[in-house]
Amino acid sequence: MDAIQNPVIQSSCRLPDSEEPAKHTPEITGQKRYNTRVVTRPATATIDPPLAGETSYAGSARRALAGFFLSGMLIATLGAVLPAWRHHLTSDYALIGNYFLSVATGVVAGLKLAPMLLSKKGISITLVVASTIACAAYMFLAGVCPPHSAWWRVLGLFWIGASTGLLNTALFHALTPAYRLNPAATVNLAGVLLGLGCFTSTLFLANTF
Repeated sequence: MDAIQNPVIQSSCRLPDSEEPAKHTPEITGQKRYNTRVVTRPATATIDPPLAGETSYAGSARRALAGFFLSGMLIATLGAVLPAWRHHLTSDYALIGNYFLSVATGVVAGLKLAPMLLSKKGISITLVVASTIACAAYMFLAGVCPPHSAWWRVLGLFWIGASTGLLNTALFHALTPAYRLNPAATVNLAGVLLGLGCFTSTLFLANTF
């Protein structure tokens, strides 16, 4: 206890500065972090400007958003029309499954056809073709309601699916400039219009029975 309290002995027990153990102080710049995916943005970083020509096409791309309203109507058609075809009164689940299978097959066919049509005719013609197929399919389904054979409705639903796949592919190509300029607003507006289309189709078909 005396040696600790005596300043002379205490000072004589200290090692020279050259012999003192170096303190371990990790370098901040080279220190490892647990989250290696977070990268600090440099102070001089700037947002990339829009590509050439994208600003001029953004207006037409926003107008193409209205196509998502039609897409929502096409997507909701089968689920909304089943009660109008009196399938809620029967238990013919195999036929209902064929309906959905026909729509899914049509969507795949539309997705396969869309790249070829886009490369040859462009986005505008592809949108017109998809809308025309959808209109013709609706008119066809209106003429083959029960008591007509269900296989006619299966055929009409195939073209509903084909127009949906074709329409959605063309819409995503048309919205690319607007999405690059403002991704959040473009996605939100497209989702709202898609939901409104589904609601409109359901509300319209609900008045038929």
